[in-house]
Formats: sequence, structure tokens, C-alpha cells
Amino acid sequence: TRTSNVNHRPPVITSKLKVTELDLTPGKEHLVCPDCSTWVPITGMLGTPKLVPHHTGRAKAAEPRRCTAGSNRRIDLDIKLDAWRVGVAERAEVAATVAFRRATKVLPKPRTGSVPAVSQLKPTPLTPEAVRVVFIRHREMCPSCKDETKGSTRTVQLCPEGKRLADSYLRLLRQEPKRRAQREAFARERQRFDRQY
Repeated sequence: TRTSNVNHRPPVITSKLKVTELDLTPGKEHLVCPDCSTWVPITGMLGTPKLVPHHTGRAKAAEPRRCTAGSNRRIDLDIKLDAWRVGVAERAEVAATVAFRRATKVLPKPRTGSVPAVSQLKPTPLTPEAVRVVFIRHREMCPSCKDETKGSTRTVQLCPEGKRLADSYLRLLRQEPKRRAQREAFARERQRFDRQY
């Protein structure tokens, strides 16, 4: 419907609208009504442009209501057609890059086993052979641990770490017969218990 009536409210300024709320394609000029958010045709593009009288755009409503606040409202076309086209082109370019952007593949998080509590940890028993291997490796790599031979006597100077390893090795060597006897007694008791059970 076209009418000569003009709404007395201030005009809609097109430069304050978003690019997505305005369509200035020649012959298909539309914009979103600021009052009812409905796409409305613009009439009088050659003279005084204004919004066409329209309903609120509620398609499934029982009674479509006329938008009295936005109908016949004047429009201030302070945006140039070229500037609008540039904005639309930029928006189309952004939309194209977003459309072609692929979502990254979601990789499942690796399931890690639960770490046992400190009370559940079983320390491995130290053996003299294991300490001897560590001591030899330490002596090969440590610049402080060295052999000195003067005449027929041979002396070994050890760093604190080397001395600790040597002491541990000698202590385990002394304790090994007792530990072996304990292990054998435990194995005998275990066999006896298994036989009785």
C-alpha cells in the first residue's frame, strides 16, 4: 500500500543501521524496521524515501497487527550505494571464509591410569650387584673419582656420592647372607602354608 501520509517521528538514518539490516539493491530497496524488526520495502526512492505501511511480521499470530510506529516513517539515505556495496562485499567474503573453514578434528583425551598411593608402592629391594653397577657407572663418569697409584700402593679418592655408593655396596655385601637366609625361610614357610591350605 502506498500513501502520501508521512510519519512525524524522526527519520531512520541508514548509516546507523548494520549492513545486515539494509538492502539497497536497485528496485528491491528494503530495510529492517527499527520498531518491529520486520523487513519492509522502501518507497519514494526518487523523492522522499519512507517505509511502506506494514504489519509487525508475526506470521503465525492470530491477528497480524499494524506497525503504527514505523509505518510511513521517513528514511535519511546518508549512505552512498557504493559504500553499501563495499560493506556487503566484505560481509560476503567473511561469510565465504567462515563457510569453507573446517572444524578441527576433536581428538580423544588419552586415558591415563590412576597413580597408586604412596602406601601402595612396593620398593624394589636393593641388591649388591645393582649398587655395584651404579657405582662403576658413577666412577666412569665422575671426574672427581680417580685411582692414584704410587709405587706398589694404590689409593682411590672418591667424591661424596661415590663414597656413599661404595659404603652402600659394602653394607649390602655384609648383609647379603642374612637376607638370603631370611628369603629362604620365608619361601619355606610359604610352601608349608600352601601345602596346609
